[in-house]
Amino acid sequence: LQASALTDANARAALEDTQRRIGAIAQVHRRLYSANDVESVDMREYLGALVAELATTLSGESGGHSLLCAADALRLPTDRAVSVGVIVTELVTNACKYAYPDGNGDVRVLLKQDGEGSFLLAVEDDGCGMPEGVAPKGTGLGTKLIRVMAQSLQSAVNYEPREAGVRATLRASLA
Repeated sequence: LQASALTDANARAALEDTQRRIGAIAQVHRRLYSANDVESVDMREYLGALVAELATTLSGESGGHSLLCAADALRLPTDRAVSVGVIVTELVTNACKYAYPDGNGDVRVLLKQDGEGSFLLAVEDDGCGMPEGVAPKGTGLGTKLIRVMAQSLQSAVNYEPREAGVRATLRASLA
């Protein structure tokens, strides 16, 4: 409601970014209330719903990026699921904003078990890419959120420039 009343495009965009961030956390709470297990979250179901919600939210701004999600059936403790959800929200939002300046493209979210007690999260696009050694674009708040959420998982997000696009990865323990 506040965003629609604003005439300043930057202020409106900031409120919409905040709404997406809150939505990532709210999605976990919806899953907890509808499940018998409040200590862990089914990540395939959670990320699928989160990515679908992001596709709807971001399509108004961008004209409709194709957001795809492939996740293994694994469960994470609730606090870890929230951290992963916030990271995914920020990385997908950044990919939609910066990877395809001349149009729409694919953004893929992948989550898979990586060995006995860990998982690999990847968010990738086939967009314009970024030069090696250059920090990701953004206002700073999203980058800080990604770093803090990754630290809560005792990990860090690594950016891998590719021939076409960027792949952001995070490896962390399941518990």
